[in-house]
Amino acid sequence: EAQKLQEKAESAEWTPEDEVEWLLRQGESSEESGESVDSLVNLSADEMAEKMGLDIELLSRKKVLCKRCHGLQNFGTVEQKLRPGWTDEPTLSQEQFRKLLLPLKEKKAVILALVDLFDFSGSVLPELDEIAGDNPVILAANKADLLPSQMGQNRAENWVRRELEYMDVKSIANIGGAVRLVSCKTGFGVSTMMEKAKSLAE
Repeated sequence: EAQKLQEKAESAEWTPEDEVEWLLRQGESSEESGESVDSLVNLSADEMAEKMGLDIELLSRKKVLCKRCHGLQNFGTVEQKLRPGWTDEPTLSQEQFRKLLLPLKEKKAVILALVDLFDFSGSVLPELDEIAGDNPVILAANKADLLPSQMGQNRAENWVRRELEYMDVKSIANIGGAVRLVSCKTGFGVSTMMEKAKSLAE
C-alpha cells in the first residue's frame, strides 16, 4: 500500500485526498514508533538531519538546479511544459498570440515591442515587420540595469540594432522607430520611452 502511494506521489495523479491519506499514515507510523510530533518539533536542524541520516555539510555544497536546467544540463532536453511560452491552453498559444497581433498593421498605432536583452533572439517576434506594417516601432530592450556600467547606452542600442538587422527585422527603420534601453525593475528609461510613444501617437 505504501509502495503504491509512493509511486502515485511521483506521478501526476497525486490528489489532495492522496495527500491527506499519506499524512494520516505518516502520523500513524510516528505513533507506532513512539515518536510524538512535539518531540520532532523541538529538534534542531542538525539533530533532525542526523535522525534522517542526512549529511548537512554535503547537502550545502550541492548545486541546486531547477527542473528545466537539470534536464538541459544532464540530458540535453527540456520537457515541453517547461519551455518558455508553452501552454496547453489553445487561446494562449504563441500562434494564437501572433494572430491577435496581426490586425495591428491595418490600424494607425505606435508599436511598443518589449524584448529581453539577455534572451534577445528568443524574445524578438520574427513576425514583427508583418505585425507592425508601416507603423512606428519602439523596441524596448529590458534589463538594462544588468548591463555593465562600462557599456554605454549608445553602444548597447547599436548592438540591438545590429542584432535586428542580422535577424532581418526592418520595422525599426519605419518613420519614428527607435530602440530604447529600459529596466522594468528600476524604471530606468521607461518615462522617456513613453514620452516618445506619446509624441509619435499625436
